[in-house]
Amino acid sequence: MTRKQAAKPFPWRCPRCLGREVRPVTIEHTSQVKHDGRLHEITLRELVVPKCPACGELVFCNDTEEQVSRALRDKLGLLQPDAIRSRRKRLGLTQKALANCIGVAQETISRWESGLLIQARAMNTLLRVFFDFPDVRLALGEGLKSLDLAGNLSDWASMAQSAPVVSTGAFVDSVTCFPWMFDVQPPVTAMFEVPVASQGSIAAEVGCEATPTDRVSAESSLRIAA
Repeated sequence: MTRKQAAKPFPWRCPRCLGREVRPVTIEHTSQVKHDGRLHEITLRELVVPKCPACGELVFCNDTEEQVSRALRDKLGLLQPDAIRSRRKRLGLTQKALANCIGVAQETISRWESGLLIQARAMNTLLRVFFDFPDVRLALGEGLKSLDLAGNLSDWASMAQSAPVVSTGAFVDSVTCFPWMFDVQPPVTAMFEVPVASQGSIAAEVGCEATPTDRVSAESSLRIAA
């Protein structure tokens, strides 16, 4: 199997036998692709790939690689490039605005949407939560507004000083509340790195115990206390 850049019209010269007979064919093909530190086996029932009929050499090009990447995303449940682009545009966000909200470079968003880079599963989870839940988008937006010029969480820090805390360090009243959550499990708490309250309990970050509470202020539901 040979890899090359796509471009010139067929037939191509075969890199193995040098015959000019390489043309696209549709075959069933199994590839092993490494992603997120793990090796995944991907089987494509109808992979379109240039092939030499004389020696059987497969010539992988950009189009072939894109087919394999899309199949990997499907297997792992990752958003496809066009889905990321369309959902971003549906929210009226530029690539830069989305990048700022989720804490990545604008170039990263561009590479996800062009298919040049496959997002990690953790980042894919963040994208889905961001796209699907307005409360999360608002919370992340408020967090950006709270950053002062030095990059400090000035508003959050002042709120933390006045908010009552329990021995575990979890906030009793001034906490982030997501009413749609009944059980707060990683990676949600780890993703935001802030205390997150569910109905009837407060789940603090790693190292803190879950503290029962009967009162969660709805008015402070979109305020994050660090």
